[in-house]
Parts: sequence; structure tokens; C-alpha cells
Amino acid sequence: MSLTGSMIDIDFNESRFGHLSEIFDELFEKEISHNYNVLQTDKQIRILAEDIQEIRNILVSGSKKFDGNIKDGLSKITITIPSSANESDNDNNNKYYSFISSVSDIIYNSRIKVQDAFFTPREIVLVLNDKDAVKAYELLRPTITK
Repeated sequence: MSLTGSMIDIDFNESRFGHLSEIFDELFEKEISHNYNVLQTDKQIRILAEDIQEIRNILVSGSKKFDGNIKDGLSKITITIPSSANESDNDNNNKYYSFISSVSDIIYNSRIKVQDAFFTPREIVLVLNDKDAVKAYELLRPTITK
């Protein structure tokens, strides 16, 4: 489990998808590929990135050019799920779903507002306001470490 502060979230609507390759080209040119996450649905693309000056400059420029909305003051909690929990037997499936449920319950019962949450078979990414992230991290840590 890790906590990364100083994150920015840029939300692009579907009408601009074709133009976003310019932003990604610039990020790849500068070899900044490990400092951001791209999350896409049919209606939007979100870029969640560390708020360091070089990345901020690229994304602010892109958001102005391609009508993106920037939200800052965010932190990201990334919970890596052990690969053994992803195996397909029933016992591991139950552990996996129980684990996801436990994480969700802790956040819900603590009344922590989640800006975004992304679940994959290998990790959970929670995007929170900076002020809530430390509290969430401390509440989740005992569940994650057992």
C-alpha cells in the first residue's frame, strides 16, 4: 500500500479524445511515463498525475487546448493485491471479494469522501482530497497488513 500526495486530476470529455495523443506524446517524449495514470470510459478520459512542475505544465497546456477540467489538492492511495488472491479457485475468489468489501466498508463507515476509485484484479486506487488521504491510509493500514 502506498500514499502519494500532491496529485492533480484532469478530466477530458469524449469530444476531445482524438486530440489527446499530443499530450501523451509530450509525456512520453519527456519519459515521464511512471508518474501518471490514464483512466478511460466511453464518455471521458482522466489523467491522474503527480503535481510536479514539468507534468503540470504539460497538462495545464493540454487542458486549455482540449477543454479539460483540472482538480488539484488530491492524494492517491494505491493498494496492491497479492497475486495469490487473483487465482481462480473459490477460496481465493472469496478472499479477493472480502478484501475489496473490507476496504469499501472502512471508507464508507469513516465517511471519507472518495473523489474516484479504480479497481483492477491487481490493485485498488483511491483518489481522495489531501486532507482525507492520511486518515484513510491510517484506517486502511491495519486491514491491509493482516
